[in-house]
Amino acid sequence: MLSPKWLARCTAPIAELYAQAESSILDDMARRISTYDFYIPAAQYQEEKLAMMGMTRQEIIAELSKRTGKTRQEIQAVMEAGAAETCNSDGAIYAQAGKEVPEKISSQMRKIIRSGLKQTAGLFDNLTKTTAQAATRQFEKALDLAWLQVSTGAMDPQSATRQAIKSLCKAGIQAIAYPTGHSDTLEVAVTRALRTGVNQTALKMQEQLADEMGTDLVEVTAHAGARPDHAKWQGKVYSLTGKTPGYQTLAKATGYGTGAGLGGWNCRHSFFPHFPGQSNTYSKDELEEYTKPDAVEYRGKKMSLYEAEQTQRSIERNIRRWKRENNAMKAAGLDTTESAAKVKLWNDRYKDFCAKTGLKQQKQRTVSYAHLAQKSVATAGGNGIITGARITDPLSKEADEFAEMYYREIRNFSTDAEKIAKNLGKRKSDIKRIKMYLFEEKSLYDEDIREWRRFDSDCAIAQSWQRLMVGKDIKPHDRILIEHELLEMQIKKENPTLEHWKAHELASMKYNYQKAADEYYGNLKKHQKNG
Repeated sequence: MLSPKWLARCTAPIAELYAQAESSILDDMARRISTYDFYIPAAQYQEEKLAMMGMTRQEIIAELSKRTGKTRQEIQAVMEAGAAETCNSDGAIYAQAGKEVPEKISSQMRKIIRSGLKQTAGLFDNLTKTTAQAATRQFEKALDLAWLQVSTGAMDPQSATRQAIKSLCKAGIQAIAYPTGHSDTLEVAVTRALRTGVNQTALKMQEQLADEMGTDLVEVTAHAGARPDHAKWQGKVYSLTGKTPGYQTLAKATGYGTGAGLGGWNCRHSFFPHFPGQSNTYSKDELEEYTKPDAVEYRGKKMSLYEAEQTQRSIERNIRRWKRENNAMKAAGLDTTESAAKVKLWNDRYKDFCAKTGLKQQKQRTVSYAHLAQKSVATAGGNGIITGARITDPLSKEADEFAEMYYREIRNFSTDAEKIAKNLGKRKSDIKRIKMYLFEEKSLYDEDIREWRRFDSDCAIAQSWQRLMVGKDIKPHDRILIEHELLEMQIKKENPTLEHWKAHELASMKYNYQKAADEYYGNLKKHQKNG
């Protein structure tokens, strides 16, 4: 069996992966809204919106897809851990009853594991598509409202932007939208899909093992805070087949095998072998304690453990909501006074509630992963995009901080090579090679440490890459960068033993990026001084 505590914890690694994705998507939406020109005519707005929706959907898919490999690894790891835990715990019970469990699991049980893994991984693949569709609709709705408010004069752009971002962050990224109007957040969908998949796979393995061991009776696990309609099964013994006299059939009594029943959607209940004449594991007093209507008290209100845990989950959702908003407002370059105060308020309330009810704080449930770019929000221009546009000295501390941040950003981009290739009329494969060479691979042999490493981050290159990707205000030295790197890579490929600095100098004889960039920043300084 899998204990309720084990099932509660098993979703953490994947939940973290998708929490990071959610934060990244929301921050990107916030930046897009904050830079939009809401004063354009309706016809132009509709045209631009369609293009933006397509881009947004593709980038959401890319953001989630890049986690696919890690997700599959985590699903497999949890499935295998669940299988091992199930076999070990049930094996110990069979051993106590004098039954010898085979050391190796049967081929049929292995088939169950493979099937469970395939099914659960498939749910996550579908989740990428449904999230992209639902989240894009969220973004469209927020953008439409902001445009309408500004175009009609009801709000100024900044106020409309704040309201749009608040609406997105309050709800969180929606993964599944139902015709009824109900929707599930990415957090809920991920947690439920994994917990349900793991538990159902383990339960099918237990059924198979029980069949192989000639056992028909099982006892349902019990835990505090169970759903009221599930609590009635706790600690009771049922027959798997319905063939043992005096016992109800498990499926008929508990709905086992259905979404709403035992082992269904997000259920933490399991079962384990029981033998005729054996005493039940849970005492009557223990089961009553789990469901007491006045088990805990908070600010004069008595509640059951289930109600207390639901209140705890509600507070955790509020913490995450305000953290999402705080992060998104930062990404958009907007004031965060309100959201920061709300985060503190709900954190204080959470600590107080847990202390007075005796519930354990679940810190992993209150985390909101800020986008990497927020570390350097101080370098944002007035439009909310982190561009480093104010930087006139590429050798300054501000330039170094921006470059370091933006290099990390570039490594996370999935569509930049395609955009740059389109903007310059170049082959996408060439731009991808440049990206790998400049930002991703260990392309430089460092004589001092005698190791291969990545190139140091460079503010000029970071800004060139950004302009080339956006496709606006492209400078002459930005174009030179591409030609220089292509030639430098070719020289190094044709001369493998040639030192990097020599290859760089040879390429600079034809395409001198450094000289052109120095001239550009020199002119910026002159303009700033004269201004």
